[in-house]
Amino acid sequence: MNISEIKYRAHCKGYSKVLSLQSDFQRAERDLKLGLTGGVSIEEIEAIRDGIATEITVWNYIFKLIENDNK
Repeated sequence: MNISEIKYRAHCKGYSKVLSLQSDFQRAERDLKLGLTGGVSIEEIEAIRDGIATEITVWNYIFKLIENDNK
């Protein structure tokens, strides 16, 4: 595998991770609004949502680094 293939795969994985986290965040927001706690407390779901938001920030940064490396 050459460096171009590695960069392409890193780009795809970064993009996929950001999209997945955004979906998780939206699901947590929806669950909070609807009161769907699934046996955990509202505070725990809020903590999960806040953790996902942090992960989105980190992965957006990583994705930008990957994008800049591909230029």
